[in-house]
Amino acid sequence: MTRIAFATDIHRDARIFPWLEAVARKFDLVAVGGDIDFPYLGLRNYKLNFALYRLRPNAFQDGILRFAAREPGRRVVVVQGNHDNPDPRACNGTALEIAGLAVGGVGGSLPTGAGFPFELEEGGYRSVLQRLGRVDILVVHQPPYDTRCDLAYTGSHAGSKAVREYVEREAPTLVLTGHIHESPGVDRIGGTTVLNPGPFFKGHYGVADLAEGGVTARVVDLSASARP
Repeated sequence: MTRIAFATDIHRDARIFPWLEAVARKFDLVAVGGDIDFPYLGLRNYKLNFALYRLRPNAFQDGILRFAAREPGRRVVVVQGNHDNPDPRACNGTALEIAGLAVGGVGGSLPTGAGFPFELEEGGYRSVLQRLGRVDILVVHQPPYDTRCDLAYTGSHAGSKAVREYVEREAPTLVLTGHIHESPGVDRIGGTTVLNPGPFFKGHYGVADLAEGGVTARVVDLSASARP
């Protein structure tokens, strides 16, 4: 069995660093799904976070990428979200072999109208995903279209049709995603399990177990789990 821990939409929540240290000792793969550094507008201490961001715009991202680089066997996969400044150290259209599985990453989001630093049109996603090829586990900030994991507050599906097409075509075993804060949960596209644990800054992360009998995935409450 392969055990996976996944956090996304961190938005400068400092709990990410002790969490990484804890799960890296206990899981076969650790994945970070983007929106690491830039402050989310709903945070109570937004003004302070924004001031810190202006002074050190990539502080959290740098820390996480350094942690990933020093982990034995490169067992930590990091993708970026629309809030993050693109960094070549993160996975975007690239794959690693971890625990005998091909793990690929795709960063950014569809355009939001806010002009965030890492956004792609659907055509851009198709190009990146074609370059990536088939993987067993896809870590992608923008969720696939039309699942329980991409429902926006408006009730409409906000995921990527290009990511959906990729999942239907390549049938990865597991998709780890985020971006849509209001839709944590688990769904399926054919034989693929899709997990959006919800934002880490709201105290959530995901756990998935891959075994011969299939995939089990769940959302975990950070405050309720002293031992991830």
